[in-house]
Amino acid sequence: MKALLKFEANWADEFDCEQFMLVEEVENAHKYIEELVGEYNGFGSNQGFESDEISHSNFTITVIDDKMYYDLMKLFGRQFGTGIL
Repeated sequence: MKALLKFEANWADEFDCEQFMLVEEVENAHKYIEELVGEYNGFGSNQGFESDEISHSNFTITVIDDKMYYDLMKLFGRQFGTGIL
């Protein structure tokens, strides 16, 4: 089943990071989250989240149908936004 993986977090009380990624299998979304939680995750030129700043609560997984998957893919590509995905 296809899914929308969403990441939300605030970086250093300066700005909100919001990003989504389309995945073809829900299991892949869970695996990806496990790889990110507990690790340093950099983005931009010198920004990043320390290993203790990202948890499972920063992610949501929503199962979507094929039509929604392909419509979002056409509009935004595989991922969109500012974050660590």
